[in-house]
Amino acid sequence: PQSELQHALQIAERIRGGMDRRLFQADSGHSVRVTISIGLAMLPANTPSGAHHEMSARLVAAADKALYRAKHNGRNRVERYSAEQASPSIGQSCGA
Repeated sequence: PQSELQHALQIAERIRGGMDRRLFQADSGHSVRVTISIGLAMLPANTPSGAHHEMSARLVAAADKALYRAKHNGRNRVERYSAEQASPSIGQSCGA
């Protein structure tokens, strides 16, 4: 909450990178590496406080589009939703 876009991207990348470096123990005893993709959407700063509830469904849908873009672009990455392009932005990701 109350984060600038660049800070939110850094946090998402930190989470993604932390998962990528971690090994999990499967029930079989084998080590398993898990990767994640993150879709990020931001509530516009000028949104009236009364409209936050109405915007929540659209915000989740935007993050979902960004998540699918991340998966489409190679997985294990962070993509942000760009309202200007009406789709997750290519080249605005900070994923690997």
